[in-house]
Amino acid sequence: MLTLPVTIRIPTASELPHRDDIQELLAKRKAANITEGYIIHPNKTPQLHFEFSAEININNNKLWELFLTLAGDMPGEISCTYGLYDDEAITTDPFPFEDIIRKLTVFHKELTMDCSLEFGLLHHTKEVLTEIFVSESKYIKYWGGNKTRFLQHMNNFNLTEVPNIAFIDEYPKIIRPLRDFIPSARKPEEVIWGLNRAFQVEN
Repeated sequence: MLTLPVTIRIPTASELPHRDDIQELLAKRKAANITEGYIIHPNKTPQLHFEFSAEININNNKLWELFLTLAGDMPGEISCTYGLYDDEAITTDPFPFEDIIRKLTVFHKELTMDCSLEFGLLHHTKEVLTEIFVSESKYIKYWGGNKTRFLQHMNNFNLTEVPNIAFIDEYPKIIRPLRDFIPSARKPEEVIWGLNRAFQVEN
């Protein structure tokens, strides 16, 4: 079973809005293969400059480490994208890799556990697109071109391809603020303000 962040909980039937198929939905959720692993999708749109995309489930305590590992393969200067879930994302100007990671690391606890926040890294030229994105449900979405390198990383984290893998946002869930569990955590709006300031983004 995948280890979720403390902020995500599976709801009971009484906690969900009434619907005729609620028991069926909860049964599907119970049977869903929400586990560590990944699935790869080949790119079938030649106009988009990536070889494949992937979705990756990893236990939450290893999410930041895997994010940094995948990010380490990104070439040259990269942009950061971040925002509150359901809000329009902010995309920064390109910065050197080390600068981006240093700025994000200040907020890595909130970014990897607070389900109000999404973030990622982007490198896009006429020849290649590489993107790493951590969704509000705290799994990784990846677009890239070096499949051999990607598979090496998956193997190093003991992650295998799971064709019938499922993801937590496919089913109802209960979300709680991170500060309910870690009182010292920053509020989501404070994280966005801090990132805007770090990346010199004008509000």
